[in-house]
Amino acid sequence: RLECNLKGRKCPATQIEQAALAGPSMVCNDGSSDDEAGSGLDCASTGSKGGDSDELEELTGNGHGKSHGGCGMAIAKGIYSSRHFFLIAWPVASIIMAPFGYMLVLNAAPCPKSPPHGTGSALAQEYFESKFPYLVGMKMEMAVLTCRDHCDSAVSVMSQTYVQTLKDMVEQFGHEYPGTIIDMRSYYTFGTKIDNNPMLSFDKQSILMVWSWRVNGTMKLQAQSFAKQLVEKVDALNAIQGQGADTYDIAVTGPTFLNLAMKETLIHEVPVHEISTLWLPFGILAMRLKSFRLLMLVLCSMPFSILVSFGFMYFVSLHTTVIMYSLMMMLLLCTALSFDYSLFTLTRYGEERRNGAEMKEAILTVITQSGHVVVVSGLVLTIAYAAMLVLPGAFKSFCMAACSMILCSLGVQMTFVPCALAVFPWIGGGFEPDPEMSLEDPEAFHTANGTNPDSLSKVMVEEDDAINEAALDNRILMKVKPFRDGIYYDLGGKLTQFPLNVIVPLLVYLVTAPLTYRMLSYKMGHAYELQIPRGRKEWATSLQIQQNFPTSVGNMMPTLIIATNRLPVDPTNKQPQIGENLLPFLQNASQNVTEHISDYVQKLPTTSTEPPEPLDVRGQTFFESNCNMVNTLIRAMSNKTYALHSSDFQSPTFYGEHPNGDVKCLNYRLTHMYRTSYFTQRFMFTSSLLQTLWDQLVSQKHDAMLTLLTPKMDPFSAEAFSMTTDIRNLLQNATKDAENAGYEDITYMMFSPSAIMMDMIMVTNERLPIAFLGCALVCFSLIAVSFGAFLIPFKLIFTVIMPITWAYGAALYVYEDGVLEWIGFPGLSPTYITNSGPAGVDWTVPMFTLTIMLGLALDYDVFLFERVYEFRAEGFGDCEAIQLALSATGPTISAAGMIFAFTFVSMLLGSMAINNQMGFIFVFSIIVDTFVVRTVLVPAMLSLNPCLNYWPSKMPDAKFVWLGKG
Repeated sequence: RLECNLKGRKCPATQIEQAALAGPSMVCNDGSSDDEAGSGLDCASTGSKGGDSDELEELTGNGHGKSHGGCGMAIAKGIYSSRHFFLIAWPVASIIMAPFGYMLVLNAAPCPKSPPHGTGSALAQEYFESKFPYLVGMKMEMAVLTCRDHCDSAVSVMSQTYVQTLKDMVEQFGHEYPGTIIDMRSYYTFGTKIDNNPMLSFDKQSILMVWSWRVNGTMKLQAQSFAKQLVEKVDALNAIQGQGADTYDIAVTGPTFLNLAMKETLIHEVPVHEISTLWLPFGILAMRLKSFRLLMLVLCSMPFSILVSFGFMYFVSLHTTVIMYSLMMMLLLCTALSFDYSLFTLTRYGEERRNGAEMKEAILTVITQSGHVVVVSGLVLTIAYAAMLVLPGAFKSFCMAACSMILCSLGVQMTFVPCALAVFPWIGGGFEPDPEMSLEDPEAFHTANGTNPDSLSKVMVEEDDAINEAALDNRILMKVKPFRDGIYYDLGGKLTQFPLNVIVPLLVYLVTAPLTYRMLSYKMGHAYELQIPRGRKEWATSLQIQQNFPTSVGNMMPTLIIATNRLPVDPTNKQPQIGENLLPFLQNASQNVTEHISDYVQKLPTTSTEPPEPLDVRGQTFFESNCNMVNTLIRAMSNKTYALHSSDFQSPTFYGEHPNGDVKCLNYRLTHMYRTSYFTQRFMFTSSLLQTLWDQLVSQKHDAMLTLLTPKMDPFSAEAFSMTTDIRNLLQNATKDAENAGYEDITYMMFSPSAIMMDMIMVTNERLPIAFLGCALVCFSLIAVSFGAFLIPFKLIFTVIMPITWAYGAALYVYEDGVLEWIGFPGLSPTYITNSGPAGVDWTVPMFTLTIMLGLALDYDVFLFERVYEFRAEGFGDCEAIQLALSATGPTISAAGMIFAFTFVSMLLGSMAINNQMGFIFVFSIIVDTFVVRTVLVPAMLSLNPCLNYWPSKMPDAKFVWLGKG
């Protein structure tokens, strides 16, 4: 009889009689005779609220009433009818995109350090590229040979042979790619022709070989290939040597080798660690699905997401730089989202099949019900990553890569997986209906649910409509029977009742207050050690060279001081200055950062659209001005920890040192004669060196000159940032001093890795709050519109913002304070800067994690509230709906959270500190969100004035209430 009612058919008399025998709650007592019933009684013609169509829609799981059932069902039917197309389209697209995905891996680069528009470093770069185009993209690489056993000097025939071997390889590369090799020199280039050969270390245990090359654009791949060959050659030379005299340890370093080390480390570690930890999320998914065939379906669908998204990003890489971190995040997201989304969709499929649904009906329910949650989740994550578009530089490619993977994973899970189940039903076999859920035995149902059939029958036997409603009510109660037991059910019953729904959240916030407080003192870390793989020799080699050789030859990243006149600027193409787009409500929050940048930009000489008088550096006045500028820097920093010395500077305008530490200014006429006269060129070796220095540091039009500053420090350390700030201010004063001395056209500015990094940090620090607030606004609006509940975001916000502060506070305790260093696990230990303390949390970590953490936090809140909304719409009370939703989603969301957390555990196993820090923040935030926020805070918050959870949507009257008023 119930089956007839649910299908809207008229029930024959024999079925009515059988239903009457089943129990009093199924009796149709409308005062009619058996003949009337036998003639056909339409029990589906009436309904309690909104008609049977709405009730049937709720019972079959096709939506929140009518909120998204109609549209969702239409889409589901469209996907089902196109099942053969989707089953073929994804494999074909993957095969087509596979070669492009491989080329993407080859083209990916480490995080580029380009200055943001409107900053001082961007302006300096503009001048540098205009005046010195032949130096743009130039990189300096180094090879060092060190005696294995203590020796009198590293200078020997054998070391010269090794140097010549490396030199021949570099020259061969220059022959194959003309114009790439700019300069090459070693100890043997100068030999004893000059005193104190700078290519010999202070202790004479090492000699140095240096070459400069220009490898931009597509040449980067050839340069990396050559660097790999050179490393292999060096390893071979080290392997054939033994111990004793004339044996050397050979090592190479430089920007290309450092980038290659990071790229090789990521390519090697991410897949290896991901595979080594894959069994953890895979095991959790297996325990939840309990089907080997469904597990294989999940694994087989993952390559489609990877290949299609990687192939798409290759075309993006043709227009912008795609960084290696993007590929790493894409792989991690593919694993996490494929397992997570499969968990929600396939467990729902099994639930529907066990409840007696046919295969097609179960698939349509999965697409409409679970699909709605998965789509909202995917959109929230996409919005979270898309918020990074407002950040400068390479963060944009990171954002696009993550979004492409999210959308591909979403597409595969919503099309390929259900279509595979439809075309090959045997994959989803093994989910037979649960006998305990059968309506054929209502007496067992009432026993299991603790309900009294006699009391229910008093209400339901009055008329035929009541019988139909009672059947529907029984079906609803039977549907939630599996959820009315267990730890989550008991926990939900307590957390939704006063006073625990007030006390427990307050206790949670009180216990986690130290984490929030620690986060408030966060200062962005910025050390090169944070981005270098532990155990690779390249960075250690660069530090060794920096310590053992003069800074004039041992510094790979020199600071450039540019002396020139102002360039004319097109007013129609003027870049916005920093701070112009900052929203008024953020001005107080970022006042110090904005004032610092604005102060620097305002101090720059005003640009003019009129062509300036050309500057000519060929004169004594300029020589004296430039020399005085350097002396000003030396005197001003004499008492600093980063005091500068004359040996730290190189320029054609001075040489040597006075007793007081100042540089010795040169006479222009004598200098010009020394480097250009036939006699000095013929008989003075240093004449050619001075001419080479002039050609490199003076622009071709003689209207600009570079002064090299090569201090011994990490270019991204706090010390380097302090020095950069001081130099910028001093150069402003030097410009004014030159103007007061009658040289009005001269302008000094600084261009260095430190200055670029400083500006990038300040700009991102300014824009990150905008990205976060914009992301939160869009995500909360999406959730409000999706559920038709406009006030729910105001409740969820308290369960999202505070946990984010906990994650960053915990990261600072670990990576800055070293609270877990005693464990001895490198991934949970601070990174120490050479001759300094802990580097702290890298400045890029909040950029890569903040908005994503917001998306992940909202993700599971959406999964939980989806079921709260569903149960409330079916007639359960406010607190009962929360309790049932927590019980229904508890095991699944807990499993999903553990899958996500275990996926990011692989980042903690790597040798790069920045990856360790991102992995810790992701794992910590996901675990806290899964087991504290979603399990404790969200149910308690939803139970406070629960009518606000659904406003302005109207919920039906509560029919099933067993908890006290909360």
